[in-house]
Amino acid sequence: MGRSLSYYGVETVDYEYKSQLVRDMVESWGDDLSGINQKTTLFLIALLASRVVDQDASEIDPNVQEVISRIDELSEHDMVCLIQSLAN
Repeated sequence: MGRSLSYYGVETVDYEYKSQLVRDMVESWGDDLSGINQKTTLFLIALLASRVVDQDASEIDPNVQEVISRIDELSEHDMVCLIQSLAN
């Protein structure tokens, strides 16, 4: 069982999530989002991360270019493990 979204600082007003989208996500997948399957989780991580990076990519380490050029060396399993490690 994961932690609730409020643990991570998702904005609330009067003990309710401020964003209607977040409230809808909680209704669909639970307050800890544990009802989401792995592929959907990965998709949402990619989508959200892309939006955050698009807002300001100036702080991305230049060494990430090597990761980009060599990403095909990784198995799907290792990619998921790296995502989990980076997210935690």
